[in-house]
Amino acid sequence: MRQLPDWNDIARKAKSKNVVVLGLATDDEQPWSDANGRDFDILKMNDAALLRAYRIKITPTVMLVSEHGRTQWVRVGALSETSTQELFSIINGETVIQ
Repeated sequence: MRQLPDWNDIARKAKSKNVVVLGLATDDEQPWSDANGRDFDILKMNDAALLRAYRIKITPTVMLVSEHGRTQWVRVGALSETSTQELFSIINGETVIQ
């Protein structure tokens, strides 16, 4: 929850580039279920096969997934300032994903 302001900022900037930010809850964590103060939706993702398909073993795992379901960028653990800037660079089209 301490990174909620950062994620709200990411969600707002991403929306301006037609990129959707979704939070994924892999369990019944209550703090994320409250929409107050959150600028993005949370999807419950507790399907073990889907977690394996995207290789999600621990949370938080941050992924940038294309509209075709292809994983384009992944960071495991809380976002650092450097990884946040890298994510913004990709969202803004400044970094090309191969």
